[in-house]
Amino acid sequence: MLGEGKSLQGIADAIGIAYKTVANSCGRIKEKLDLPRTSDLIRFSIENRRN
Repeated sequence: MLGEGKSLQGIADAIGIAYKTVANSCGRIKEKLDLPRTSDLIRFSIENRRN
């Protein structure tokens, strides 16, 4: 959803979970992928999008 331009709050609202849960999950994903910034995560998600 980040790759589609949704904000963290928009993602939380769309799937019915807390903003903090989305933020923490993004942080963990960035750690695991060794991506320092959210913009890097967004770029990664766009480049690896599956249709």
